[in-house]
Amino acid sequence: MSDNNEFLTDSHCHLDDEKWGGDIEPILLRAKEAGVGRIITVATRQGEEGALQTLKICKEHDWIRGVVGIHPHDAKIMTDEILAKLENIASSPEIVAVGETGLDFHYNYSPPEKQEPAFREMIRMARRLGKPLVIHSRESATRTLEILDEEKAWEAGGVMHCFSYDAQVARYIISKGFYVSFTGVITYPQAVKTREILASLPTEKILIETDAPYLAPVPYRGKRNEPSYVAIVAKAFAEIRKLSERDIMRITTTNAARLFRLPMFLNPQVAYVIRNSLYLNITNRCTLSCKFCPKRKDWMVKGHYLKLVGEPSFERVMEEVQKFDLSSFKEVVFCGFGEPTLRLQFLIEIAKKLREMSAKSIRLDTDGLANLVYGRDVTGEIAEVIDEVSVSLNAPDAKTYNSICPSRYGESAYEEVKNFILLSKEKFKRVTATVVGMPDIDVEKCRKIVQELGVEFRVREYNEVG
Repeated sequence: MSDNNEFLTDSHCHLDDEKWGGDIEPILLRAKEAGVGRIITVATRQGEEGALQTLKICKEHDWIRGVVGIHPHDAKIMTDEILAKLENIASSPEIVAVGETGLDFHYNYSPPEKQEPAFREMIRMARRLGKPLVIHSRESATRTLEILDEEKAWEAGGVMHCFSYDAQVARYIISKGFYVSFTGVITYPQAVKTREILASLPTEKILIETDAPYLAPVPYRGKRNEPSYVAIVAKAFAEIRKLSERDIMRITTTNAARLFRLPMFLNPQVAYVIRNSLYLNITNRCTLSCKFCPKRKDWMVKGHYLKLVGEPSFERVMEEVQKFDLSSFKEVVFCGFGEPTLRLQFLIEIAKKLREMSAKSIRLDTDGLANLVYGRDVTGEIAEVIDEVSVSLNAPDAKTYNSICPSRYGESAYEEVKNFILLSKEKFKRVTATVVGMPDIDVEKCRKIVQELGVEFRVREYNEVG
């Protein structure tokens, strides 16, 4: 396994499908050549036959893991005997989820009155086994969600694969802890709405898949799909979200590993890459206790694990930085999951060294409270070694600021942030004031305040970091 999660995961395909002609080895070789490091194969054939074939494939390839269950198309064949056999197979360690299961009211190959009981049995099986669900739902969103609620499926966790509903459905299942997965459909010219939905969802809850041998992406649409084409899905995803393909590899592989409880790289990152920027994570300490801060729930950002074990030394930071070619990045950013200015002299020494190493640009992301913390104006000291500063304003007034970003300084902190911005604009090459677009924040009022301060303004996406 890669030591940075930067490989592709095809989170849903069907290697037992008869369309492969019985020989999957050439397909698997092409997948590896395309950068696929992990495949989740979902049993296609009815009943025990497909499940056993899927288990066999997984036992023969340690980088492939399986999913078994009763597809809604096959619900009519369900019997107590089949359920018992499937549960026995699903209990194998190589099988990481139950499914695909759900409702399909488009084809109705099995009548709805057969599909619903089979769906419920699969949810109960998943809960008994402690494994997540892979959900198939077509033209049945309302009833699918009702059954997931009624059967407490959210406790098992899961993913709605080949997502085809609206953003409201996606946000609901994400709020319940599920993931949503997208296929090569996002490459189809007419799939504008699907791309818009993908662009609106938190990347930390998205998987990518091929659904091979079905749903081949452009330019192979209409031909047999295969796991190597997940690279095309990743490229399209990267373009939609304005991330790099490496970012998408790392993010979606991490997401799949979390869902299916698979091994992944979790060493704390001191220096890490997102898009074309190198970020430095020098502390996890904060001046504020922001209510929207994602580290309250999760230390992962764009597939990077940022919970430090102690604060890194100068030597450690330099060792990590030197693993990269600084000339390939548009900037180096002091950010991470903490307030960098709480290590002010350390930050300055690191920035001096980065200048000696010819970093193109150095940026500081800060809460703007350093002057309050140190009891003096430190903007000049920082500006000697930092080119740009991005300051979190986050609110249109002191009361709101203190309610969402409380600290020991109380409401007085807000005016200090504004003063930091004013002092900074004469010293740095570029100053940006930012606001997290939380539902109850008056963004336009914030924009007006920033215009009066005379610096640039940016709205940071709520529930999306990095």
